[in-house]
Amino acid sequence: HIDKYRKQSRVWVRETPQVYAEITKPYIDGEPVARLQWVYNILDGTSESDRVVVADDDEENGFVVLPDFKWDGVALDSLYLVVIVRRRDIRSLRDLGSQHLPLLKNIRDKVEAAVEKTYGVGADQLRLYVHYQPSYYHFHVHVTNINFEGKGMLAGRAHLLDSVIDNIENIASDYYQKASLSFVLGSDDALWPLLANKE
Repeated sequence: HIDKYRKQSRVWVRETPQVYAEITKPYIDGEPVARLQWVYNILDGTSESDRVVVADDDEENGFVVLPDFKWDGVALDSLYLVVIVRRRDIRSLRDLGSQHLPLLKNIRDKVEAAVEKTYGVGADQLRLYVHYQPSYYHFHVHVTNINFEGKGMLAGRAHLLDSVIDNIENIASDYYQKASLSFVLGSDDALWPLLANKE
């Protein structure tokens, strides 16, 4: 997380399905599981349980929602929550397929209802999106007030949850396995040297 916010030059990456299969996926699969222990602690209730806004305990389609550290917890115009799914087999956007539509729709519907009930912010004031590349490889969804502006919502990083659902449901069930995805990457990111040498 510290490296993510350090000043560094940015590079534009166009990741084809082949590049993903040959470079990115092995990189993701090689990430030590210990790097996600803090996520598992949240899901297991052994840490940050006092910060959880909503919890759905279903093992397939459940999740927990808690405030992101970027939000002060008070100013609703800058509301920022993160949804962490309970499943441990979805690492990134690339793993999503039609079998995950119930999970994605459950997140959208329950989170929108919970945010309105808890904070009085309606669905028409929320932006739900997924990062690719994400900061950590356990599937999660960002929820922000539409008045909040941050780098994480820029093209080349954010994919709106509604669009993700639509792409899978109405274009192709394996859309994210077939699509070329472009994204911005910091030049100090450990993935960049692997991608830079892909020729």
